[in-house]
Amino acid sequence: MKLFKKLAFYAITIVMISFVSCQKESTFEVLDEVAEAPIKVIYYNNGKGIDASMLAFKNLETYKETFLRLEKEVLEWDNAFVEEWGHLDEEAINAKEEEIGYNKDKPLENFEKQYGFSSLRLKYNEALNEWLSHDELSEKNDPDVRYPWERFEMSLMGTNGEVQIGGSIYKYESNRHFVIRDGDIHKLVKLNNNEENVVDNKNVILHDYYLEKSNCMTYGISTWTYTSGDFRIKTQWKVSQNHQWWGDYVKAKTWSYQKRKAWWGGKKKWLLTRRHIEVQIFGTLHPDNTAGTCDYPISINVDNHEYGHDVYVKYSSQNSGSPHSLLTVGQNQLQARYEQSGYGTEYRWFTP
Repeated sequence: MKLFKKLAFYAITIVMISFVSCQKESTFEVLDEVAEAPIKVIYYNNGKGIDASMLAFKNLETYKETFLRLEKEVLEWDNAFVEEWGHLDEEAINAKEEEIGYNKDKPLENFEKQYGFSSLRLKYNEALNEWLSHDELSEKNDPDVRYPWERFEMSLMGTNGEVQIGGSIYKYESNRHFVIRDGDIHKLVKLNNNEENVVDNKNVILHDYYLEKSNCMTYGISTWTYTSGDFRIKTQWKVSQNHQWWGDYVKAKTWSYQKRKAWWGGKKKWLLTRRHIEVQIFGTLHPDNTAGTCDYPISINVDNHEYGHDVYVKYSSQNSGSPHSLLTVGQNQLQARYEQSGYGTEYRWFTP
């Protein structure tokens, strides 16, 4: 078998932050500090021992570079597997994955291990494995609704959805995020403990995506599923605003599941299943729309086809030529096409 591409490693800086009590000032115990290090690991606690960690990036450019590098490495890793085994049919290639112990998250595991860092991806994987262990997959408990990010993106977040970029801390939840502009860990701990009165502080800003939308300034996630016997398809729309790293974006994604036995036998269980999947977004978006009036329409048509477990296509304000502009969606103006081998084609409108 061909060797997969070697993965890049990164320099590490670890910072320990301990809280004496909720009323006292923080005390900082620095284990290893390099003032100009591009990425640091910060461990912090609520007075009960070390129980949380997050990555701290020197600036936004360092974060973006790492973000894009991980996205690329994950894609290249999976492409290398498909290049080696893509001649197999769907049943055989899924059996081959299990036989050789293929791990699609290997680049992300290497990154996290290099930093000794517990990421949100690990929390997501636990929720995913628990969900797939049931005979019936409940949409209510679907972890992709609670964790609506890509795996590589969750590798950059702590288990509470936190990351520090420059002097500010960002804490992400499924439909909103907080910005702690002064980087105060005390405020992050309060948010982690659901003490949202801290938002009254001038240095803590809440972006609630649903509250910030209007007729065309839209945020939303909608999911469609289809189950037939031991096969299941899931497709999901996501329109997001106020994304800090690539601007606003719209994304369509398809997952494929199958209830099957492992290659060596045993009881049937639900597993992500590699299939030929194509995803396309086409229609009209409205960049530079700060008034919510659906002005300045542009036509888009982007697609992606992979032999994978889950496939997505994304269009962001970076693509529109205005990286800091809004991307808004009008009623019945944007559509996604999902095509999966053996199931034909499905067209879905996104409705704000």
